[in-house]
Amino acid sequence: VLFGWPRRAERAEAMFRHVRSIAGLGKSVVVVVDKGLPPVVRNARRIDIWWRGEQNGSLMATLAHLLTLNWEWRNSQVRVLRVIGDKAGRESSSQAVRSLIEAARIDAEARVIISTEPFAEVLRSHSAKTDVVFLGLQPAEEESSTDLYKRLSSLLEPMPTAILVHSSGEADVFA
Repeated sequence: VLFGWPRRAERAEAMFRHVRSIAGLGKSVVVVVDKGLPPVVRNARRIDIWWRGEQNGSLMATLAHLLTLNWEWRNSQVRVLRVIGDKAGRESSSQAVRSLIEAARIDAEARVIISTEPFAEVLRSHSAKTDVVFLGLQPAEEESSTDLYKRLSSLLEPMPTAILVHSSGEADVFA
């Protein structure tokens, strides 16, 4: 189910209620935070997929691939990024990202970022100049819709168009 990001906080309650209900029914949800089509300032557009190793990765990779089939996005560079807190997990995280790329059969660059900085800073430093960002959406039950809306709005405010994905797991490229 596809939603557009509400422009006003008052609409967030209804949207996140629907998101939680739809996810509860075992369906995937995609929320587009539309900032418009970016101007082409280099030879190819760039698509960043931020993956935490959850089931959202398969659907995000599939959607990114489908986007590259559009003539305006045909030569896009796709990057799958994953943040970890220390060097000890670098090799296993790199292998997991490469496995996702291979299973999804997409042409993408695997990138593991080691950082203890808050995610918002890491996201901005690596994807502020990208053209579209895919992020997983896992609304916590205890977080109010208003708080979730404010947190995500703050995270995404300086970013380009973002596509938030909550996957049911049905679109599993590893299956």
